[in-house]
Amino acid sequence: MIARQAFNVSVLTKIEFLGWNKHTPEGFGKCRQLIELANIFHIDDDTAEKAIELKRRAKIKLADAVIAATALLNNFKLVTRNVDDYKSVTELQTCMISRNFHECSTIRTWFPGLFRA
Repeated sequence: MIARQAFNVSVLTKIEFLGWNKHTPEGFGKCRQLIELANIFHIDDDTAEKAIELKRRAKIKLADAVIAATALLNNFKLVTRNVDDYKSVTELQTCMISRNFHECSTIRTWFPGLFRA
């Protein structure tokens, strides 16, 4: 078992996560298994309109605007290593995860099969 519960991600998060070019073959396989457990939120017209507003108002990158729009429209807290990317989106709740997220006991609880003992 990789995860104890489902979680939510934007389709852009899926692309960024699986498209990272430094995965080992084993790591990529585990990451794909992990993402397959997620509820993937695709870009609909409401998300696109919110992303346009955020990109113009908050002056953030396209992917960040779509990810933030997805979180805002669905009342999600955004968990990210890059909270600074979202600081201009003041209405967005963010939670920073460290670069060493594998050391975080919460992450280990949520995704027990992702890490070696």
